Amino acid sequence: MKIIFFSFLFLLSCVPSLQEKKTFTYFKEKQVALELDLVLPNEGIKPYPVVFLVHGGSWKRGSKSHMNNIANKLVKEGFAVINMCYRLAPQFHFPAPIEDVQ
Repeated sequence: MKIIFFSFLFLLSCVPSLQEKKTFTYFKEKQVALELDLVLPNEGIKPYPVVFLVHGGSWKRGSKSHMNNIANKLVKEGFAVINMCYRLAPQFHFPAPIEDVQ
């Protein structure tokens, strides 16, 4: 099992990077810091078209990490992706989550 695992890690290290990911804090308050990921393709014609991802969860659950697979697929197709999180209910009341994504 260990040999298979290390072989897999070696193969992953040989795959060229298809993207560049940067994380930014776009909102900071005493109780919370909200981040977004900017994911850019390493190939293609600039400027890249941009897709803005907001995870589901009825404003009360979820995470931007739930959108990573979609973000990766979009980047492979030549899109830049902004993948963000927002304040969740019930800790934060309406209209806080909506304000975060505007």
